Amino acid sequence: MFAGLTPGKRGTVTGHRREEEVQMSVTLERVDGDVVDVLLAQHDQIKRAMARVPALQGAEKAEAFALVTELLERHERGEQQVVHPATRDDVESGGRIAGDRLTEEANADMVMAEMAEMDVDDPMFDVQFTEFRNAVLAHAEREEMEEFPRLRADIPAEELAKMADDLVEAENM
Repeated sequence: MFAGLTPGKRGTVTGHRREEEVQMSVTLERVDGDVVDVLLAQHDQIKRAMARVPALQGAEKAEAFALVTELLERHERGEQQVVHPATRDDVESGGRIAGDRLTEEANADMVMAEMAEMDVDDPMFDVQFTEFRNAVLAHAEREEMEEFPRLRADIPAEELAKMADDLVEAENM
């Protein structure tokens, strides 16, 4: 699980947009460069999206949280299909690094699902979201400090560039 984050109680869904509406409006950022450049730009995009949620209320807050959820789900899908396997197979100590990130992501998925069932105007949603956001930020920092530099050190630049295309393709599946 993301450090310090525990799943909360289930609540009721209120004010969430339908999934297909969210999917149509979500595009993860794609920048020129290698897979690490793309991932760093996406981390920034996710951080900006998460920063909007606490200040909103009602339907706007539900939509903002749905956007965060969709961005994270797509981003994780790309990492799990492209980045973490490369880390596991091609990076020194990669099995441990990839395993730790996968565990964090699986637990985040559970928390997101539970939060999606909460009323976004319930004060407990804000408490849970703050813990969740802090854990996501810590997870991203661990990727940026531990996983990404090792990818660049241990994988040829040409392969990292190809991985950028593979990542975007996986995210859009």
